[in-house]
Amino acid sequence: MSVSAKFSDFLTNIQLTENQIADARSKHTNVRSALEKGFYSPPYPATTSILVGSYGRNTAVRPPTDVDILFIMPSSKWINYRMYPGNGPSKLLQDVKSVLQKTYPTTTMRGDGQVVVVSFANSFGVEVLPVFASTEAGLYYTPNTHNGGSWKTTNPDAEKKHISDSNKNSNGNTVHLVKMMKVWKHVYSVPLSSLAIELMAVPFIAQWNHRGKSTVYYDWMVRDFLAYALTRVNSCEFIPGISELYWFGNAWKTRAETAFARAQKACDYEAQAASSTGGTQIANDTLATLEWERIFGGFFTGKL
Repeated sequence: MSVSAKFSDFLTNIQLTENQIADARSKHTNVRSALEKGFYSPPYPATTSILVGSYGRNTAVRPPTDVDILFIMPSSKWINYRMYPGNGPSKLLQDVKSVLQKTYPTTTMRGDGQVVVVSFANSFGVEVLPVFASTEAGLYYTPNTHNGGSWKTTNPDAEKKHISDSNKNSNGNTVHLVKMMKVWKHVYSVPLSSLAIELMAVPFIAQWNHRGKSTVYYDWMVRDFLAYALTRVNSCEFIPGISELYWFGNAWKTRAETAFARAQKACDYEAQAASSTGGTQIANDTLATLEWERIFGGFFTGKL
């Protein structure tokens, strides 16, 4: 099987199913409705929530992860939490949790630093990030309950544009790369966030010589991205839209080194398969596939 066919099949294997997409959409709608009833009076504003994270940036893959929702709180309540005589961010998360429990009384929930996690049984959950709109367009204040409480900022439009602009300039390769590396992250529990993968993928694609090519080059794209990622150990990138650095750390280095070595082998086998015939071609093709499967698990070959 050609490199193009293998990676096209791989991308199909990790696409969310229609049922999973519908489930995510339903969870978003229902959670938003519960929060609107708890914090607003009708008629509700036209926009009270934004789908963020993997679903908002179109990089979600199977198996599905939690749906990330940014819920825009009424501006009239901002002073109450900002001037709260204690940990205002913690109070905000407690209030959000209390509102949601009225609609989901038997569902497990917990506050987790900046979000309220709603854990639906036998399905992926929802992470709610309550925010207050800033006077600066696109910017929102987010709660941080740690160290007595503080307020940070986020710019979801800038984060989405960061990916979409790169994707447009790379023949769709940025999103495909992020999706594939998120599968590697899942299979090996790589301690590297999805945001970190995106923050590395965009500058990598920008300097990659084959960024506008097709799936024919995806074996090289995976190999070269892993090599690039290893140069970013203990480095950082600015989070789009805000003046905050995201540090990558080094906890994932060993897993990346292992994946890179396997990708190198796989690329060598692919090249040998392309230049041979008969039994030798089949053997090299099989060995290449085995190496890709060692990076991406059964998702690569459809053995889900």
